Amino acid sequence: MDPLKKRIYSYNDFAGTLAALKDARHGVLVKNVPGALPVLIASYLFEHSKRPLLLVAETLEDAEEFADDLTILLGENVTSLFPGLPDYHRELNPIELSERAEVM
Repeated sequence: MDPLKKRIYSYNDFAGTLAALKDARHGVLVKNVPGALPVLIASYLFEHSKRPLLLVAETLEDAEEFADDLTILLGENVTSLFPGLPDYHRELNPIELSERAEVM
């Protein structure tokens, strides 16, 4: 195991999160993870649990970065970027609806 994974796995909070994820029927909420750690923790949780994960970003730019980083860590067929809502409260166009349906 690489040193970074070993260090993350050694934290009690991470071990508790893994245990909670194994026992949870519907999922676990992990929040307030700083810096680049959301992507690393999401990738490690996925590798360990093999359950679907949802990583929510504050901005579209953050979401695109998370998706790019997770694609590098987990592979192209594992990650998807769920398109956000359009600006100005307009209706979704057919392409946007299709993209959202494909991810779901």
